[in-house]
Amino acid sequence: KKISEIGEIISGGTPSTENENYWNGDIHWIVPAEMADLESNYVKSTQRTITEQGLRSSSANLLPVGTVLLTTRATIGECAITKIELATNQGFQSIKCHDNDDNLFILYSIRHNKQKFVKLAQGTTFLEINKNNVGKVELPLPKKKQERKKIGSILASIDATLEQTKM
Repeated sequence: KKISEIGEIISGGTPSTENENYWNGDIHWIVPAEMADLESNYVKSTQRTITEQGLRSSSANLLPVGTVLLTTRATIGECAITKIELATNQGFQSIKCHDNDDNLFILYSIRHNKQKFVKLAQGTTFLEINKNNVGKVELPLPKKKQERKKIGSILASIDATLEQTKM
């Protein structure tokens, strides 16, 4: 299925950095560079925060828990699932799955199909893939919800085992 059929694609934005009233608030806000430092499939905190006023003044959106974050600017194809409500900068096109149980399967499917996103990226200063092109990317999707859930769960279990061996 196309990603646009799997979920709602939500863009990010950045409040003006010149207005201090937009920063250091209660809303978690993430940039693509933070994705490289994640130690799991989940985002549980962010380095920066914005205020409600900062959220409203920009094109940023508050994303619910369970949203699949996808980096689409400079770094293409990094992904994670939100464990907290947060907003992103414009370097993301995040996916709010129609069926929240699918988010783990979609995360792994995106990782496995990362080259599809990289091939669609354009730009001279840095590569970027826009919301429309993200929506066109087709991912393999088993028809049965239980299959998707089981595959995601098995892959997450393998990741957890690998994480334990790193310690």
